[in-house]
Amino acid sequence: MQALCTDVLYDVFFVLWLSHRSALLNASLVCKIWHQIAQHILNGCLDNVVISPNNVEQNRKIFERVEASEEFQKKLHSITVRDVFSSRLVPAEMTVPEFIQPNEEQRQRMYRIREERNQKTQIQLGQLARMISKCASLCNFVWEAKPRIPAIIMDALRDSPNCRIQIQFRDDYYAHHSGSAFIFPSIETHESISLLVPIASKLTRLGVILPATEISSVDETKPPMFQTLGRIVSCAPLQSLSVHAAGLLHSSSDFHSVTNIGWLTDNIELPLQVQEIRLSNICLCDASALETDAFRKSICWHNVRSVHFTCPSMLSLISPDCQLTSLTVDLDPPYEDLNVSCTKTPSFQSIRAFILSQHRLTHLSVSQGHQVFETDNEALDHALIRHLGHTIRSLAIHEIEAPYPLTKKRLALLPKTLVTIGATCPHLRSLNTPMPDEDAAGVFYANCIKKHLTQLHHLTLTLSLEQPGQYPGRTPVNLQRSVDMWSHLLTPYTGLTLRTLLVCVGAKCSNERLGKQVWDPMREYQRRFIVQKPEQYETKDDTLPGVVWANCVELDDFLAAQKYGDRTTYAAYNISYLDILQRMIADGLGTRGFGEDDF
Repeated sequence: MQALCTDVLYDVFFVLWLSHRSALLNASLVCKIWHQIAQHILNGCLDNVVISPNNVEQNRKIFERVEASEEFQKKLHSITVRDVFSSRLVPAEMTVPEFIQPNEEQRQRMYRIREERNQKTQIQLGQLARMISKCASLCNFVWEAKPRIPAIIMDALRDSPNCRIQIQFRDDYYAHHSGSAFIFPSIETHESISLLVPIASKLTRLGVILPATEISSVDETKPPMFQTLGRIVSCAPLQSLSVHAAGLLHSSSDFHSVTNIGWLTDNIELPLQVQEIRLSNICLCDASALETDAFRKSICWHNVRSVHFTCPSMLSLISPDCQLTSLTVDLDPPYEDLNVSCTKTPSFQSIRAFILSQHRLTHLSVSQGHQVFETDNEALDHALIRHLGHTIRSLAIHEIEAPYPLTKKRLALLPKTLVTIGATCPHLRSLNTPMPDEDAAGVFYANCIKKHLTQLHHLTLTLSLEQPGQYPGRTPVNLQRSVDMWSHLLTPYTGLTLRTLLVCVGAKCSNERLGKQVWDPMREYQRRFIVQKPEQYETKDDTLPGVVWANCVELDDFLAAQKYGDRTTYAAYNISYLDILQRMIADGLGTRGFGEDDF
C-alpha cells in the first residue's frame, strides 16, 4: 500500500512540476515523504518509470508533456526505469541444445530468453525512446527493470551525447520464492550483449547475466559472449561491475561454472577503476599463476569498496592495500557434489584471515559459512567478532536450503555467539541469522537476542519449511505468530529498539542448482513475514511494541505487480495461487502427520 501511495504521489507531483512549480514547493513542506519525492522531481529526476500494459495513459501524459516542451527537456537530467512488464515471456528461438530442448516437458523449467511484448508495452517504449532523444540535458539514465534494455532504447541512448548509463544487476535471477518454472528475462543473448558495444563508453554501472557455456565458442559464426563482455568492460568508465555466469539453462542440462578469467584480463589494457565488483559462479581455484597474476593486475584494488564472490580463492588475489566496506561471500551448499560454483572445498581459515585484514567493513554477508564464526577455538571466534565490532553495522550469516527434504538440521548461531556479538559490536544495526525451528528453542533464542542485542534496528530470522511430523515440538508459522514474536522481543522492555522484523520461512535456494533432482513442492510454500513500526508511531521511548504494520512480502509483491497487469509476477505467484497464499498467511503449513492438516 505504501508503494502504491508513493507511485500516485509521484505522478501528481510530476504534473505539478510541469505546470505549477510553486505548488510543488509548498507540497514539499507537508511531511518527510512528500519532501523526498518533491525534491527528486525538483532536481530534474524522473525516477519512477514503470512500463506496463496498465500504465498507458499515465506514461503517455508524462512523455508527451516533456517531449512537447523544450523548457521541460532542459530541466530533465535523470531518468530511472524501475521495471518493464510485458504480457508474457516465451522461449528464445535458438538452436538445440544451446538453450532449448525439443520436448514440451523439458521446457517447463528453463530460461525464457525472449519477451513477447504486447502493443501497449511497445508503444510506451517508443514514447520513452523519443523523449530520451529530445532531452539534450539528460546526463544520467538508470535501468533497474528485470528485462534487458530493448534495442529502441539503446539507439536513443547511443545518440544522447552527455548521458551516463547505469544497468543494474537484476536479482530476479535468484527467484527465492519461485514456482515450477524458470523465468529470468534478464539473461543476455548474443544480440543483447552486442547492443552494449556502441554505448560502452557511456556505461558507469553494468550488471549482466551470461550463460556459463559462453566462455568458449558455441556458435562458430559468433564470438563467445564473455569475450564480447570483456571488450565492453575494457572501454567503459565503470564504477560498478556485476557478472553472473548462469550455470543451468534448462532442467535437463548439466551445471557449469566459469573457470577462466581470460575474457577479462586479455581485454584489459589499464586496470579497472571500479568501486564495486561482483563475480558469481566464476572460480579461479585451478587458475595458473599467470592467470591469477593477470587478474590481480586487471583491477585497481585501492579503489574497490564492495566485493561479492562465490569463489573464496579470489579473496587471496585482492591487493593488501584494499580496504572494503562491504563483503559478500556465497559458498557452495555442503549437500551439493556436482552443481558447484567452486572446484575446491573452501578454506574457512583463509576467509577468517582476510576478514581480519579488513578494518572498514560495515556490511558482511557469508552464506554456508558458520565455520568462519564458530570453531573449536572459542578465543579465535571471539577475536574475529571483536575485530568486526569496531565498524560492522550489518551482518548476515545464513544458509541455502536444499531443493529436496533433508534430515540434517540447519545451523543457527550459538547463543554464546549472539552474546559475543552483542557485547563487542556496538554499531551493529542489522542482523540476519537462522533460528531454531522448535518452538521452545526459538523462544530461548529470542530471549537471548532481546537481552544481548539491544542495539539492533533490523532483525531477520530464518526458519526451515514446516514438515509433517514436527508437531507438537513445532507449530506452523503464520502472520499472527510473527506479530507475537515481535511482541515477545519488545515486551517487557529491555532496551531493544527494533524497527523491523522479517521472519523467513524457508531459506533462499537457487533454482539453477536443481538440475535433474526431484523438485520439492514444499519450496513453493516459502514466505516472508515483515513486522515493523510505522514511522509516524516511532518515539524515543520505545518501551512497548505499540502500533505495528505486518504483512506477507510475497503477497505485497504479488499485489504490487498485479496493478501493472495480470501476467506480471514473473517467477512468483499467479492469480490461481493467491487463495493458497492467503491461507498460508493465516494458518501456516501443517506440522502434524500427513492428512491431519489443511496443507
